[in-house]
Amino acid sequence: MRAQRRAPALAGLLMVATALLAAAPDARAIHGGPEPGVSAKGQPHAGPTAHRPAPPAFDAGRLPFTVHFQGSDPAVDSPLDSSWETMSAFVLPGSVLQVGASGSNAAFQAEADAGELATTGKREPGHGEWTWKAPAAHGNHEIRIRDTRSGKVAHLRVFVLHPFHGGDRIGNYRLGRYHSEAKDGNPAYRRPEGFVEVTEADLDVRLSPHFRLGQFVCKDESGWPKYVTLRSQLLVKLETLLDALARRGLPADTLHVMSGYRTPAYNA
Repeated sequence: MRAQRRAPALAGLLMVATALLAAAPDARAIHGGPEPGVSAKGQPHAGPTAHRPAPPAFDAGRLPFTVHFQGSDPAVDSPLDSSWETMSAFVLPGSVLQVGASGSNAAFQAEADAGELATTGKREPGHGEWTWKAPAAHGNHEIRIRDTRSGKVAHLRVFVLHPFHGGDRIGNYRLGRYHSEAKDGNPAYRRPEGFVEVTEADLDVRLSPHFRLGQFVCKDESGWPKYVTLRSQLLVKLETLLDALARRGLPADTLHVMSGYRTPAYNA
């Protein structure tokens, strides 16, 4: 398989998992071995692990309700459920994003800082439905869904993509050439239809509770702006992985993403 045909986000996730296992504080914790400070026979022993400080508390960034959203390309973007305080969606200019929320004993209100937000469906306790029409220009915006009973707010950050119609550049940023046909006919391997524009000021933009935009930018040597392609499914998987690690006694504020997005030119 040619390098530029590989799904960039998936390759990054595999690299993250490999690096994380190699850097785990105590691999025995993953495989069910003896606790730190205890010998294989169950006897206490001296050594650095006997006095290891307690790990910091892990804040999963969860809400007591769930946000549902469907991206603008159903062929690639399956409907997602997110109970995280922050999550991101990626759509093309002028497209319509379907958004919903559900939770017992909740009453929802929604607002957006741009675009056209409209309520759809019936207003009923514990449920809300909206459509959001993206602006015609690329950029990033936020839809806020508030449970008026608990006061909790879900922040759905929506990135309106810079459309991509082929070629090897966006402006002065060199991408390299994507294949026109998807590998094995899988829509996940299609040439991206658009990219998130990233300036230096955008690097710390939060995509989800524990991941920021700058972690996924290609590590090529180029000026600004850069461009990156991302999918919400990757963020959900990474946050789920952090949850699982915390339950195993390995809490972390984030994961080190070795390669999130790689341009075809960088792969070559």
